[in-house]
Amino acid sequence: MMRQALAATLVLAATAACGGGTASAPRPVVSNTPSEPIVEEKTDAGQPRIEIVSLGAQPRQALRLRPTVGTAAGADVAIEMTTRLGAPATETSFDMSFGWTGGVMSAGEAIRVENRFDRLEMGGGPTEHGQVGFTYTLLPTAAVASFDVLAEAPGMMDAALAESARQTLAWLVVFPQTPVGIGARWRVETEYVQAGTPVTMTMTFELVAHTRDRATIRGAMTFRSAPDQPAFVEGTGAVDVEVDLTRVVPTSKLTLAFTGVVKTDTTTKVAGESTMTLTPRR
Repeated sequence: MMRQALAATLVLAATAACGGGTASAPRPVVSNTPSEPIVEEKTDAGQPRIEIVSLGAQPRQALRLRPTVGTAAGADVAIEMTTRLGAPATETSFDMSFGWTGGVMSAGEAIRVENRFDRLEMGGGPTEHGQVGFTYTLLPTAAVASFDVLAEAPGMMDAALAESARQTLAWLVVFPQTPVGIGARWRVETEYVQAGTPVTMTMTFELVAHTRDRATIRGAMTFRSAPDQPAFVEGTGAVDVEVDLTRVVPTSKLTLAFTGVVKTDTTTKVAGESTMTLTPRR
């Protein structure tokens, strides 16, 4: 079971304008793609380092969350994983789902959300857990600035559940601070610890559609842990995100494919696929 969890819980447009008429001088080419990526450095407030590869088409707007105090923040998460261990491979499947209820406690430049878990199922059946809660702070760019468990000494199951929620939020889209338009692409690199193993993940997002209140974003990812750790994993993934900018929980589907090794008494090869869906409660 430990090996399964360790392995399984481990995403350009250019425009030109040309002059018309025989007496007009040629108009300059206008490109949505900067000659070098626009780098937005990591901030003390929690915004990660972002490289903007393409600004996208005009008009361009700043993508920002703008919930109000009292906005519901409940969600349901479903995870399905298939893992193949060893050679010849032994295939196992694992599914888990959990949910929480909560709301926005403060809005503006620091969006504070409080939640409490109310559901946990593993293998298709309910699993006992405490009523542990958690709080997190979002920037208007959807970056998670902080995450805390609302329990002095949570049990092992509740601590693992809270960690699953933290990672679910960390894998979601983060907006650039720079205004962007349809077709914009940006890269976000993050580091997190999975089962004691540092993992570096790079996600490249593309803005597919944008209205005043909604944004459709697609992303591709690569991830890789340090090769000198007891468990090594690398892989690729994709994410589809539908964001309601007036709320804090987007609709999201993340798919991953990974390979690696688990180093115990012997070195065991591991490979697999995983799907995670996040559905906001309304």
